[in-house]
Amino acid sequence: MVAPNEQTEKKGADDSIEIKSPFLTALDNFWYYNKWKVIIGIFLLFTFGVLFFQSCQKTEPDMMILVAGNDWIAAQDQQTVADVISSRYLSDDLNHDGKKEVDVRFYSVYSEDEIKQKIADGESVSTAALSQTASEYRTYVTTGDTAVCILSPDLFAEMVAYDRLSTLTLADGSVVTGVRVGETSFYLQNEASAVIPSDWYICLLRPYVYGNTGKAAQYAAMQDIVLAMISN
Repeated sequence: MVAPNEQTEKKGADDSIEIKSPFLTALDNFWYYNKWKVIIGIFLLFTFGVLFFQSCQKTEPDMMILVAGNDWIAAQDQQTVADVISSRYLSDDLNHDGKKEVDVRFYSVYSEDEIKQKIADGESVSTAALSQTASEYRTYVTTGDTAVCILSPDLFAEMVAYDRLSTLTLADGSVVTGVRVGETSFYLQNEASAVIPSDWYICLLRPYVYGNTGKAAQYAAMQDIVLAMISN
């Protein structure tokens, strides 16, 4: 009879003695019954570690630009617009991360009449998807995330009707709520900006008490960008 905590002796066919400690025996038993739990646990730990590292490395843009209207602008063209604005019109590194960067938030928004016309023209249209996008757009403009907008004529007129736009004083002293893209330096001095329809409008939303537009410095920077983009 072997006393507890003593080493266990086993004799093989050649009468040699194999000595195995209780710790190694317990470790073998644990691995035998739990190896898949351990493997899955290590995999999950590694995955979450990578995701956490990536989230720490990701930086927020200095500013968002809202682009919305009755057209489709591809992701690469949205990035082109963002690059033009960040390189030519964003004067300061607002979030102090060492680089100037803006992102475009784009919504393809059509009126009910435009959707009906698309269906009449035989286009494949998901009315549910378009309705959802329009709803997301109207929610986003109330978040205070940004005030810098490039809007199609219908959406611009809607903002004017609801008195949601700030007035802008141009260099010649004229006061406007928005300027057609095709008449701005943003369009005329940057060939890459032609991805935006020339009859859309550049405008500035009124600030909210919350969100980025509720911060005086942020809103002033947004106003400066819009004035720089529409000047000639």
